[in-house]
Amino acid sequence: MNFDLEAEAYQHHLERVYRLCRVCEVNVSHELARQNTLIRAEMKEVEIRQTPQRHQGAQDNSQLSWHGVSHLCSTVLGFYSK
Repeated sequence: MNFDLEAEAYQHHLERVYRLCRVCEVNVSHELARQNTLIRAEMKEVEIRQTPQRHQGAQDNSQLSWHGVSHLCSTVLGFYSK
């Protein structure tokens, strides 16, 4: 088996073994949709800020990317600690 098939089989196994109740599935779905909206908005802001930089030469934007990732992690951890 290649890695992708093995990972997919394991994912299905975990989903069967640790299935969420209906209420939790709905809550997770809503939270993921909310986070998706936040991430898209953040990405759009970064894209708007970077547009003038593309014409002046690329800068290191790792700090902007790291800010988005750290914000996402703190949001997810905050959600699961409730």
